[in-house]
Amino acid sequence: MDIELTKKDGTVIKLSEYGFIVNDIVIDSMQINTKYQDKENMNGRILMGSNYISRDIVVPCFCVVKNRSDIAYMRDMLYSLTTDIEPMYLREIRRKEELNYRFTQPISDDYVKLDKNNFPDYEYSRHDQQIYVNGKQYKVIFNGVINPKQKGNKVSFELKFETTELPYGESIGTSLELEENKKVGLWSFDFNIDWHAGGDKRKYTFENLSKGTVYYHGSAPNDQFNMYKKITIILGEDTESFVWNLTHAEIMKIEGIKLKAGDRIVYDSFRVYKNGVEISTETNIAQPKFKYGANKFEFNQTVQKVQFDLKFYYK
Repeated sequence: MDIELTKKDGTVIKLSEYGFIVNDIVIDSMQINTKYQDKENMNGRILMGSNYISRDIVVPCFCVVKNRSDIAYMRDMLYSLTTDIEPMYLREIRRKEELNYRFTQPISDDYVKLDKNNFPDYEYSRHDQQIYVNGKQYKVIFNGVINPKQKGNKVSFELKFETTELPYGESIGTSLELEENKKVGLWSFDFNIDWHAGGDKRKYTFENLSKGTVYYHGSAPNDQFNMYKKITIILGEDTESFVWNLTHAEIMKIEGIKLKAGDRIVYDSFRVYKNGVEISTETNIAQPKFKYGANKFEFNQTVQKVQFDLKFYYK
């Protein structure tokens, strides 16, 4: 068991590479903030709404030192690796099965190999190796205080993280990477992806059409400005009014400016661009939104091309 942390500067660390053994990875469900309103002379209350706030992730781990004088060194190393005040991405790593010694007929030079941490190395095949449990990552920040607990030459720690901007698990790969199907390791079975050749659930680039369907795999909707999505549209006709819609979004409009066939329109977060120049003030401010399953889209003209580049989010 292990965790992988990707820092803001691109540095990637695994605790096991520094001599720390992870006991468990506890990923809590999301904290929900529910608001109610009381009404005078009325029994009960009125539900005003709920939203997800954050998620806690706890990672108990330990290290074993040869000399007790090394305890301070290992302790300070762990602090340096994990207690950043900048957000980082966390991935969960586990083995499929618990490693145990496999009894075999001993021979004269039979021995149990030790790993670099002086623990028995029971890896006999690639199936014994640790793997990423899924294609998700969490954007987290360290939260709390580490209180080392020493027992002999063993020192135990508990690392506490909490999600930052979003409480959701985020797909590491994007929809365009899924469509290209060149990095299968980015995905996992729980994404419910159709791997058949030409599968509609992996199509995110369309040409010469006015309407179609795009599939969103996440269990949490991609419907906020701080969720990654970039929609690129190449217009097929000259117009002064470009209108389009998605199943779960408001009608999106660009009006008041001249648009030409071949113009490149990009919806990037809450901003809209034409050929690289921002034109958000010429829109009705509506944003693309996606929910699990099929999302139908339609334009008021036949466009040359539309491409949906987005990430998937999970509860």
